Amino acid sequence: MASTLLFASVTVLVGGLVPVAVKAIVDRPRPAGALVDALQSSFPSSHAFGAATAALVVVTVTKGCLARATHRWLAAVGCALVVLVCVARVALAVHYISDVTAGVCLAVVWVCVARSLWRFLSASSAARA
Repeated sequence: MASTLLFASVTVLVGGLVPVAVKAIVDRPRPAGALVDALQSSFPSSHAFGAATAALVVVTVTKGCLARATHRWLAAVGCALVVLVCVARVALAVHYISDVTAGVCLAVVWVCVARSLWRFLSASSAARA
């Protein structure tokens, strides 16, 4: 349980740096006529990245802990929330569709990398014990 909580916390917290680093490299301007002010550049969407990362982490750590139907329902709710965040960011004209798409794709890659790294580190520490 503590290991799962640590994985979730590290993945979400350290993951917050990923879109910031990509924004610094790409430095894409925001769409003209944004309905709200935003300080950072546009690409990728940190909101889409954060929502997708959180949803993927929840789905990952609950796999095998919940009934299959419940887990699918949880995944569907997570997916719907991610879509809602993405639509809101585009509707507010603070992101292009490609920004939110890249944010979600980057989150998928990040969670896969974090999960693989976590499994490797867990296996290494178990082998030493």
